[in-house]
Amino acid sequence: MGSFRSSLALFILMAIIGAGDAGNDTYDGRSLVIDDQHKILFSSSIHYLRRKAKSRGIDVIDTYVFWNIHEPQQGKVSHSLPIDIVRFIKVRQAHGLYLCLRIGPFIQGEWSYVSKILWLHNVPGIIFRTDNEPFKYHMKRYAEMIVKLMKSENLYA
Repeated sequence: MGSFRSSLALFILMAIIGAGDAGNDTYDGRSLVIDDQHKILFSSSIHYLRRKAKSRGIDVIDTYVFWNIHEPQQGKVSHSLPIDIVRFIKVRQAHGLYLCLRIGPFIQGEWSYVSKILWLHNVPGIIFRTDNEPFKYHMKRYAEMIVKLMKSENLYA
């Protein structure tokens, strides 16, 4: 169980995009340590297509990256308004909030069938939610695209 907790905490730490310099952010086996202080972070999930937040004591915004919106057709990527995730992250950063960016691939909750990437259904041999090479290929390509975008904007901790 301790190994699972350590792995989970490390995953969370790596997933959090810092509000400042990520150089001092660690995990000491007990909690996250940010700027040499033990922190308990309170997270709220908010889609970057909506507005809300900090006044209720939230430290971390948890949001999905909508694959079906950012790549509605295979190879045709859009990050412009009204789905400007980079702008959302920079506004969140300016307000001193951390971010847990959920690259996907699927969105649960109140984002029903729209969360499915419809063009993927036309990929030969694809089977969803399994160990499937065509699916893993496209998911890896999409995840790498988002990580590259975050790094190019100096937003990746």
